[in-house]
Amino acid sequence: MAKMTVRLPDDLTDAIKAEANGNVSAWVAKVCEEALLRAAVRMELAAERKVPGAFISHEDREAEMEEFRS
Repeated sequence: MAKMTVRLPDDLTDAIKAEANGNVSAWVAKVCEEALLRAAVRMELAAERKVPGAFISHEDREAEMEEFRS
């Protein structure tokens, strides 16, 4: 595991602490993972628009996402 220090405004920090129910590290990790998955999907959709034949099957996509998550 890596340790990361982030500076945030107090109101944002308070909101995160409240939402995280005491486990800020796990909450931040989950939010970051979800953001990375959304970015990967956006990149894939952008590539699909450029080259329609490049889209992989849903089964392949699920396997790829499982590998990405691990």
